[in-house]
Amino acid sequence: MRRAHVATDVTAPNTFAALLADTDFVALDVGASHWLPHHWRAYENDFAFVLVEPDATACAKLKEQAARLPGGAARYQVVEAALSGTGGSRTFYRLNQPTGSSMLKPAVLEESGRALLEFPGEFDRSDYVFPVSERHIETITAEALLRRTGHSAFHMVKLDTQGTELEIVRGIGDALNHTVLVQMEAGDHGFYLGKPSLAEILGYMNGHGFGLFDLQLARRELPLRGVAKLYSGELFRSSPDRDAAFVSRLWEVDAVFIRDPLRAAEQGDAHTLRRIIVALCVYRMFGEAFQLTGIGEMKGLWDAVAASRYRRDILACHRMLKQRLDKGERLYWERL
Repeated sequence: MRRAHVATDVTAPNTFAALLADTDFVALDVGASHWLPHHWRAYENDFAFVLVEPDATACAKLKEQAARLPGGAARYQVVEAALSGTGGSRTFYRLNQPTGSSMLKPAVLEESGRALLEFPGEFDRSDYVFPVSERHIETITAEALLRRTGHSAFHMVKLDTQGTELEIVRGIGDALNHTVLVQMEAGDHGFYLGKPSLAEILGYMNGHGFGLFDLQLARRELPLRGVAKLYSGELFRSSPDRDAAFVSRLWEVDAVFIRDPLRAAEQGDAHTLRRIIVALCVYRMFGEAFQLTGIGEMKGLWDAVAASRYRRDILACHRMLKQRLDKGERLYWERL
């Protein structure tokens, strides 16, 4: 669960003064109940944000938080809604711990052997899953969300919806052509019925012009069935936290996909290439961002003076992040 956000004085507005001087940049956070992801918070005064959250109480708090930022009420749109790939009525499975709730049915409700195998240690406690309540909710697509918010595209997208990430991406429609970065949770576990595999997600994103740029791995221990303990403690007197030789099964990953920058350069799309540079900086891939300023110049998308200004933006961004790290802030995109 993400920690409550506390505004700090080191947030610098107009971090990308040159790169975004005449290029819009809209960031979409789906499942934003605890404010922006940590690695986005350094830029909370820089972009236009759309925060989607189905809980009314959480939405009210998000609006209050946005209103405290300079110009936040104008730049932040908080939308009380649930997204799906097709829109319409869906069954929502609310687990006892809301962080595991999903529009996909938990496999444990089927009482199958597969469900037993797929449960990691912390999910082996009945109080995490049960009681499970089911209710019907109305959903909208990301394409409909664009119309509601008045934007033409979502340029940077973060999704953590417990298995429905890929269908939400599909629901963006043709506007996905203007998205430059998608961060989504993926995995090959069977905790939710019908959850797409990592291979399926990779195939879809690659087929729509995105490359996999980064992965954050999450591993889980398997429990000792019938006993509220883990194998690591019972059999090995060890644990993954203390023993570097202990490797647990890969449970899921957070994947960062970025639109192919060379294709954007070949197509002469300066706006897209500038957005890619900005997105790379948000995810701290400064070497790639710096390189693209030269590629844009080589392709005639901008001149040497503009390339120099873009590089100054990148360097200023790096310095700002270092200042925040020196103050003890967590800036890495990671599980909290």
